[in-house]
Amino acid sequence: MRRWKTIFLRHTLVLPCIVTAGLLLEALAQETPCLRRTVMASVLTLAGQPVASVPTSSFKGEFRRKPVRILSATRDLGPRRIVVLLDASGSMAGLTKGKWDLVLRAASDVAAHAPPDSSVALIVFNDKVKQEVDFSAGPKTVLERIAQVRAGRTPDRLPAGRTPLLDTVLEGLKLLEPATPGDVIYAITDGGDNASKSSPVAVEEALVSAGIRLFSFLVVDYPGHRIAPEEESARHDFLQLVQATGGTTLGLSGTPWSDLQYPAKEKDRLALKAATEGLYLQMAQFYRLEVDLPEPVTKPRRWKLEMVNERGAKMKEWQVAYQATLLPCKSTTERSKENK
Repeated sequence: MRRWKTIFLRHTLVLPCIVTAGLLLEALAQETPCLRRTVMASVLTLAGQPVASVPTSSFKGEFRRKPVRILSATRDLGPRRIVVLLDASGSMAGLTKGKWDLVLRAASDVAAHAPPDSSVALIVFNDKVKQEVDFSAGPKTVLERIAQVRAGRTPDRLPAGRTPLLDTVLEGLKLLEPATPGDVIYAITDGGDNASKSSPVAVEEALVSAGIRLFSFLVVDYPGHRIAPEEESARHDFLQLVQATGGTTLGLSGTPWSDLQYPAKEKDRLALKAATEGLYLQMAQFYRLEVDLPEPVTKPRRWKLEMVNERGAKMKEWQVAYQATLLPCKSTTERSKENK
């Protein structure tokens, strides 16, 4: 009897401590930036084609040199909303024959062959937005507007003017409000921003917080063509921005069609067609990864994600495009202010 009495008394004394500790941990969890996140990732072949049926165990994450627990990987197939940004600034006339024509072809192609069940909007811009077609108008209207630009039936002669590329990405974000994770902004441009007031950091945080992926069809002049250092830096920042959001870039410099003219050879046309179709498939699908971070995110930081085989070795035949930037969670106070 004495033994059982001792055990009973011990648990009677410990129980309030357990309850108190539980309440304390719950309170701390409400104040500490969240560790459980949902991030987007696309698993691709080396040719850029999406891979289906990827197990959760194939993802390996790391944050600040500590392992990230990948709890689940769920394939998301859409539907999608795609805002096409058509760069009509002066640099798109280019020094190489056919650059502007290729830009217009690329814009028409995504409007005509976007993933099934997707909606397409259009922004044509140089110094400012020149043409805008929202989602309600439909792809036929988008194609008609591009045809008008091609024919020169616009108030301004295009291409001309400067390039506020980052500012226009934020204009595209407005068309997606309220945003749905997986929404896409697709910029057809040479990436040479020379007029934006927005910083790359501000644009990155806006896209990542909204769950919007940035893709680009990068059309540059012939390899080796020198541009102003500030424009080269802006192009680098833009490509980093694409990567940070989980999108990808289809670049035409150094490819069989790097002369920027629409490929005359059948094999080159097929290669370009396959590349763009792969890009559209990436827009249409991705994996939602539920992850558990090893520590709070106190400021915007990058994390590492790679694909591994059943032995834990890095897979060479697959690559991953993922939301590479993690943002701090908003506090309870900040969320309350936004909801008022």
